Amino acid sequence: MNTIRYHEQRNYGIDLAKWVSMFMVVTLHNLLNGGVLLRTSLSLGNLSYWFLENICIVGVNVFALISGFLIVNKQVNMRRLIKLWKVVVFWSVVPTIFVMLLTCNWNLLDIIKSFFPFVLGRYWYFNAYVGLFLCIPFLNVGIQKLDTKYLRITLVAFILISSTVGMINNFFLESGYSVFWLVILYLVGAYVRMNRSNFKKIDSLMLIFVIITMASLSLIAEILSVRLSLDITLWISYNSPFVIVQSLAMFILFERIELSNNLLRRILIKFTPLTFSVYLIDSNITIYKKVIHSSFEFIRSQPVILGHMEVLLISTVLFVIFILCDYLRLRLFKLLRLE
Repeated sequence: MNTIRYHEQRNYGIDLAKWVSMFMVVTLHNLLNGGVLLRTSLSLGNLSYWFLENICIVGVNVFALISGFLIVNKQVNMRRLIKLWKVVVFWSVVPTIFVMLLTCNWNLLDIIKSFFPFVLGRYWYFNAYVGLFLCIPFLNVGIQKLDTKYLRITLVAFILISSTVGMINNFFLESGYSVFWLVILYLVGAYVRMNRSNFKKIDSLMLIFVIITMASLSLIAEILSVRLSLDITLWISYNSPFVIVQSLAMFILFERIELSNNLLRRILIKFTPLTFSVYLIDSNITIYKKVIHSSFEFIRSQPVILGHMEVLLISTVLFVIFILCDYLRLRLFKLLRLE
């Protein structure tokens, strides 16, 4: 009965947001690392891929917002972090050895390094998440103790500074690749959870409009940056003002989604916990540099619409493969009692 009750109370919109976020991460890697996207070309086709990148760039932010939304009212357990660390090590080691096995190109040093992903910073998000995780007990107490108005003012100040001073890296956010940025997003996600009724008043069509508008503004800023020989990457940093607003709009939009289809519910319950491993496999340094790197350059020569279809199809196939791989990993862990 407890399991059924828990599933009935489950926020399936958040589950969907996790799926979409990790799909976006895969798409981002395919666009830039895969060789589809060129940083300086202003051709119509390349601009369309820039726009797709701008739509997908919010994936990491949304995933971090979800953490605050889900954990603000919970007790954290160090076992959860250790459990996640074992998965990180697994997906750091196994693909590395597998690719070497396929290519017959063995490198003992790379294999040894793959056993120490945290120490060597192989997965920036996991390293930053460890810092966030250790702060969560203090953050949760602070959130509960603070007056709602004061918390809102503090968060607005954080976001304003992060998207201005922080955007030029003088707030030491490292373009969002930092513990501090995940902490800010955690607080924002927690605030949304505590004020859900207020955010539900925002019309869904308005949220969609905001998402498209912010991605378009990013595109305009990127075009101007190229023409003026400025740093284009500022506009796709996780703490860009456009990316922040777009991330929040997308998160709020998905949070309100309700699902009644039992089959979809069962799929989400079973596979959503595996979505983080999509990032781990896709970002494995061997996969990233030797498998995905420049593998999709051929798409640039395709008609624009066909090219976009190919990017999304390849991303979907990779996403499904990675999910299934982690399902096999989960079965193996249960067999070996590593869960």
